[in-house]
Amino acid sequence: MDIKGYRYVPRSLFEAITFLCQALPKRAVPTFLELLFGSSVRLGSCRQPMFKK
Repeated sequence: MDIKGYRYVPRSLFEAITFLCQALPKRAVPTFLELLFGSSVRLGSCRQPMFKK
């Protein structure tokens, strides 16, 4: 597997999430993380509509 150049992606992602969490009020951080990880884990991501007509 060719992972050259992708070694620092998790660290960069962690730094970006940490930066965003520091910009939010403390009570909003758990909700932000839940929405962030919930949408990344859910099949189809958050781009699909939640309700069908």
